[in-house]
Amino acid sequence: MKQSQRIAKNITLLLSSQLIGFVINSAVTILIARYLGSIGFGHYSFVIAFVGLFQLVAESGLGNIMIREIAVDKENLQSLIDVTKSLVWILSIIVFALIFVTINIINTEHSIKNATYIMGAAVLAGVHAMGYNSIFRAMEELEFNAMGFVLHKVILLSLTILVITSRLGLVEIALSYFVSNISLWFFYYIIVSYRYHRPKMTVNIKQWWYLVSEAVPIGIASVLRKISWQVDILILSAIGTATSVGLFSAPYKIINAINMLALTLAIPLFPFFSRLARTSVRELFQAYERNLKFLFIVSIPLTVILLTLSYSIIFLVYGNEFINSYIALRILSFTLIFLFPTAQFIYIFSALGKQRLFTISSIASLAINVILDLVLIPRFDFIGACIGTLLAELSLFGTSIYFVKTLDKNISFVRASWKPVVSGIFMWAVLDQFKQTSVYWMVSGVLASLLCYIVSNIILKTLSKSDLDTIKESMRFMRKAPSTKATE
Repeated sequence: MKQSQRIAKNITLLLSSQLIGFVINSAVTILIARYLGSIGFGHYSFVIAFVGLFQLVAESGLGNIMIREIAVDKENLQSLIDVTKSLVWILSIIVFALIFVTINIINTEHSIKNATYIMGAAVLAGVHAMGYNSIFRAMEELEFNAMGFVLHKVILLSLTILVITSRLGLVEIALSYFVSNISLWFFYYIIVSYRYHRPKMTVNIKQWWYLVSEAVPIGIASVLRKISWQVDILILSAIGTATSVGLFSAPYKIINAINMLALTLAIPLFPFFSRLARTSVRELFQAYERNLKFLFIVSIPLTVILLTLSYSIIFLVYGNEFINSYIALRILSFTLIFLFPTAQFIYIFSALGKQRLFTISSIASLAINVILDLVLIPRFDFIGACIGTLLAELSLFGTSIYFVKTLDKNISFVRASWKPVVSGIFMWAVLDQFKQTSVYWMVSGVLASLLCYIVSNIILKTLSKSDLDTIKESMRFMRKAPSTKATE
């Protein structure tokens, strides 16, 4: 199977699973939000944000380094699995201790602390599962990733419904996440053991040091990115109200779900980028710019839809109690323009061994976010948090572009984006006519505006003949049966 076909296969698998997962996860979020109300949902969002930061500390970028190392040297697969397994266990124990100590220092109410303990154990189980997930990504066999992802969401939804119908609380919701993540961990472990190698605990200090030294910049950047997205919730919790946190979290969940689409489109390319970085840096950046154009083509219509129909989307998804957060969704929708290309930066820099550049960009973005939140939240409440997030994402995009240009001056972000942007303006002009109509006419408006967007891109020749030939070739993967041979 050709590389373009392999990438297309993996993107198709991930998009399909992400679509199913998005629907299920959205249902989970909506059910929890409606069940707990704005105050309870604010407490839930705090717990998720809090343990999410520690999850990234436990991951420490090891997953990306595993993918890079396996993609360029598959002969080293078994030893890397064994060494990484022991390292992840050590990090997990340390991180859970940090979660326990930190939440007790914060000294929140009893039920929130208990929910945090359970959710902390849940995300650490997820870290172990993602370690095995990295193997599938490196071997470019993402069908196992897709199956596990859907299985996890189905179990989570089932348990969430059970909790709600039993009229239980936040602690039991956290327990649902724990059981779901343990199930995913076990599922991935069985497949890795059967298909590649049964993981063992191996102590190798020299290799630990190499993995940690390479992973730390990625880990720091990941932690900073997570903080940058969650800092708004944390600051709102500190100087605002639980209601403000809930009103911010509702549209944020929508943006975060779509951000998973950006990551989905980026993930299958990382092994390919890693190999190109070892053979031809010039070809790597050519492939990156071509992919960047596709990312803008996808992100701009999503931005237009959320921007134009924000009021109706919030009302239909969350109900009248959250209606005031439609302005937040309108502001946050612009972040999608930057989130999609930004999702690729960490993989480009990691493939080149220059992950520290993304760390620097992430530090700048977080600093801007915190400063703006502290200035704007006291005056504009959760709307100030949205403005801070948007400008922080813009700064991350800008600094990352600067670093990419220092590595290859031939890359043009304007060349990759201006045609989709112009087409997006035409799309908005059509969709804006339908924003105050019934659901039936809004859906019709979305379809009509998307048609306008497609036609505009065709007229502007956004996709070159070479782009179209690549797409045509990649779609031939459906004629080929995927190999079932295990890599030993």
